[in-house]
Amino acid sequence: FKNTLNGSINDNIKLLVNLSQLLIQNNNLSGTIPSVIGQLEQLEFLYINHNEFQGTIPNAIGNLVNLRALYMHSNFLRGNISSSICNLREVFLENMWADCKGTSPSVVCECCTKCFGES
Repeated sequence: FKNTLNGSINDNIKLLVNLSQLLIQNNNLSGTIPSVIGQLEQLEFLYINHNEFQGTIPNAIGNLVNLRALYMHSNFLRGNISSSICNLREVFLENMWADCKGTSPSVVCECCTKCFGES
């Protein structure tokens, strides 16, 4: 299903220090993913897929040592997923999905568990 939330993620999200799940998939959210999201140290599930986010994936996501699932596919994100994020796969991160499939993927990811994009 598709929700109808519009807007962007405000930097004030860092105030939600006990947040364990940020499930905002299937909306019309846009803008960049703020690096302050890396301050949500209790975050276990980050579902930002199926939105209109753009820009690069902040390296600060690598600070989320409790993260178990990161779904960021079906956006307009680009660039390389940093080694600090990939290193989370050695801790708790079980699932990481991005638009990293195809001959010229928008996201380069050496550690994603599932890639989306052109075949």
